[in-house]
This record gives sequence, structure tokens and C-alpha cells, in this order.
Amino acid sequence: MVYIQNLCFDSKLCIEIVNDKNMMMNKEHLYSVIYQDIQDAFAEIQQLTQDQHLCAIGLGMVEDFCGFFYVGCTLEQLKSFEDVYEAWWISEWSCSSTANNRVHDAITALYQDLGEDYTDEQYSELQAHYQKTIIQALQDLRTQGKLKNQQGEEIIVIIQYADSSDEDFEDISFPQINPEFLVPLFENRFQKKAGENLYDYLLEKSVS
Repeated sequence: MVYIQNLCFDSKLCIEIVNDKNMMMNKEHLYSVIYQDIQDAFAEIQQLTQDQHLCAIGLGMVEDFCGFFYVGCTLEQLKSFEDVYEAWWISEWSCSSTANNRVHDAITALYQDLGEDYTDEQYSELQAHYQKTIIQALQDLRTQGKLKNQQGEEIIVIIQYADSSDEDFEDISFPQINPEFLVPLFENRFQKKAGENLYDYLLEKSVS
């Protein structure tokens, strides 16, 4: 009892210890929720496109700390786009998942752990952690062979900020969560020179 009293003699320190422990637990929970949520969404999109050729899934984010939306694109839909710019704006992809977004609750809990007087640095650190956790979950799913379509092909994954608040993250994250050979094709995705962009690569697959 004496030990407990001494430890919590400074009530502010005691609260900080409890808050740090809660944040650590919530960070661990965030990974497991993201991992499972992506699996569930991917399975639903696979089911919705079972009579088509699914080639990509997109995770749409916004600047605020909340969950993300999931969409899928098939080779059949890819052919319908008028240009490559439209094709790689994931909000235009028609197949969406209704998987319950437990990620929203998990990241909101971490945001609340910051308290009312959080600093810009703390906010940026949480944002970086959120992004890294999403990437880690996708890397693990990829390594475990859980990001393949019905044809046994590796699915392209794109993470995109729908509000354009972090346009660089799409380019930064792509090489970390996709097969290496796709990276130069993705980097040239807006190039119109035939055969050197991701759009043409996928369309060639559709006729092979």
C-alpha cells in the first residue's frame, strides 16, 4: 500500500502513467483492427466481383483521424475509363465494401488519448503512426499471401487521400505494399506512352 501511495503521490504523474499505458494498448489494438478490417473488406469485394477480374483495391483516407473506405477495380471497369487520370482516382471505382469500419473507433480512441492540450508534434506523430500501421498490416497480409485475386494474382493496393491532404503518401506507400515490378509502372501511371504505365499493363492482361 505504501508503494502504491508513493507511486501516485503526484496525481499528475499517476494520470500520465495510466494514459501512456492506455495509448500503448490502443496502438496494439489499432494494428489488429486494421489487419482484420482489410481482410474483411477484401473478402467482400472479392465476393462482389466474383464474375469479373479484380485487379486493384483502394483504401481512401482523409486528413482527420477516422477510418477509411474500401473500393475495388476490375479489369472490366478499367476499360470503361476515358483516360488514365480517371482510372487512378479511386473514388471513381464502383465496387465498394460495406465492411464495418472498426478502424474509425480504434484511431479515434488514440486521438482522444492525446487529450485536449495536445501539441502539433503529438498530432503529427500519431498521424505517422497511423500511416505506418496501415502499411505494416498490408505488408503482413501480402507476405502471408492474403492479397491475391481469384486468378491467384497479386492485387494492386493503392492508399489515397480523397481530400488530397497528403498527396505524397500515395507515392510513398505504393512501393512498400506492392510487388517491386509494379513500382515503375505505377510511377508512370499518368504517362500516355503505350506499354510503360500501369493502365496499359493491366489492359494487356485483360486480352491475354
